[in-house]
Amino acid sequence: MFKLNTLVLSAVIMCFTFASHASEPPLEYIPFESPTKASRGSLDPVSQESYLVTRPKYCQIVTEEWGWDNCDGLELFIVNYTDAINILISEAPNSEGLVKFDEWQSDDHNDQIKEIEEQLKESISAQAKALNANISFEGWKVYPTLNIHNNSMFYAYNLKWEGEFVTNIKLSLFDRQGYVVFRITPNESNLNEAQLSALIENVIQNYHPVEGEKYADFKDGDKVAAVGAMGVLAGLLGVKYGKIAGAGLLALLFKKGGILILLKKGGFLLLLPLFWVLGQLKNVIFRPKKTMANDGETPPSQD
Repeated sequence: MFKLNTLVLSAVIMCFTFASHASEPPLEYIPFESPTKASRGSLDPVSQESYLVTRPKYCQIVTEEWGWDNCDGLELFIVNYTDAINILISEAPNSEGLVKFDEWQSDDHNDQIKEIEEQLKESISAQAKALNANISFEGWKVYPTLNIHNNSMFYAYNLKWEGEFVTNIKLSLFDRQGYVVFRITPNESNLNEAQLSALIENVIQNYHPVEGEKYADFKDGDKVAAVGAMGVLAGLLGVKYGKIAGAGLLALLFKKGGILILLKKGGFLLLLPLFWVLGQLKNVIFRPKKTMANDGETPPSQD
């Protein structure tokens, strides 16, 4: 059985261990200095102070420290991606086929989004009742947006948890075979819509699909997804929509020691929207030596 107390304690120990090595990141944290490849694209670096977490290390973290069954759902784990983006994670791509945008362009697409929003509120309300906690949907920071020019969809919304606001941001980049999802954690939790849209756009501009796999490369005979963009939105939010049953926002949410964790069906865990809490710890862990020197601080020994 998964033991929350053990997980929280392990996470805290991990963070303090990293902090003691703040002068130079461990070898598992590679300076992100050149484009890095994923399954169906590549991502360009932006900041000279960003780091790629190696797969063995992030697999160790998510399985041993966070209790995941495996790390198959992740591809890239980057800290300090930009000055505004604290943590950037890309998931393994969806390969269910090209996603059509027709339903999003219908006259009632806002009504459909409203229906999805109501499902989201119901899920959150059910979780709040189960946990005997005050949790509520506090509206969109960035209204679900589909950009047919760069084939992207993104959103950001606020939750209020026991009086504390947290932001959940997701970006989906569509390609010939399906889409790739990015989870974005900003350095600041109080960014406005324009600021959030700008940092999302930064990721879009620096991700490049593999040649021949762009959305525009679709050819007759290629696989087409059973769901359209509206169904993808519902799935990303983890709710049921029409005939589509999302993964479910399910099963159990914990918040203890400032860490929020979502347990989903099948034992697969996702860090949800309090990624920014871990991000604040990251600010201690990954402060470059030159920055610490500029602050007049003496970097602690790596030993």
